[in-house]
Amino acid sequence: MIEPESSYRATVGILSIGDMGAGIARLLSAHGYRVVTNASGRSPATQARCSANNVELLPTDLDLCNQADYILSIVPQRDAVATAERVIAVSSNPDFAKRQNPLYFLDLNAISPSSARAND
Repeated sequence: MIEPESSYRATVGILSIGDMGAGIARLLSAHGYRVVTNASGRSPATQARCSANNVELLPTDLDLCNQADYILSIVPQRDAVATAERVIAVSSNPDFAKRQNPLYFLDLNAISPSSARAND
């Protein structure tokens, strides 16, 4: 059940809602955070995963960036730069909302521990 916006600690956008993103979304929701994503153009399975994990679907990256306080990038390493560039593009858009506090972008780069060690 989605709560009224004023009852949340903060709004966290997650890009994207795979297994790891869904797990983090569940944890955030359980601790009083509103979780949102843009899953437009994604599979029915992804849309269902969002619904099952109390993740609110937003239609565009602009909506996501305008509503989120934080954006977590949880994608395979090969998609990390493109995902960051999506958020950068939105922040340059004239329709990006002026905000009192900055939009924080956190790259959680979903790579395996062995890949992380190989990149040391």
